[in-house]
Amino acid sequence: LPSGALALLLFILWSFAAAGIWSFESALYLNFTWHLARKRPYRVCVALMSVGPVLLPVTWFVQVVFWTSGNEALINLSVMKSCTMSGLMLLFSLNLLAFPTAPVHFWHGCEEFLELRFRRSCLSLFLQS
Repeated sequence: LPSGALALLLFILWSFAAAGIWSFESALYLNFTWHLARKRPYRVCVALMSVGPVLLPVTWFVQVVFWTSGNEALINLSVMKSCTMSGLMLLFSLNLLAFPTAPVHFWHGCEEFLELRFRRSCLSLFLQS
């Protein structure tokens, strides 16, 4: 999970730099974020992040079956059961990252849109939806 998240962060920062987007106030930024989740490297990074949450329960169950017995196995299964919901929620969140429900607008060919400047502070960037 951490290596996939780091790879995703580096990919996004590199993509911003390659596109020459240095302002959150430009329509170029908005257009970039609309299309970001559809790029193959983005989806590969999210898939890499999901490997851990998928393999952990499998590894855990194999460990319980082959290397524990009796009360120790029951305790391990109980802990695994209590962690299942958070693991499923993590996978659900990663699914939303990989396949967002936000629409994609094809305004990259419209110069008037791409030249727009939005007036907002950095604080409003994080506090508004």
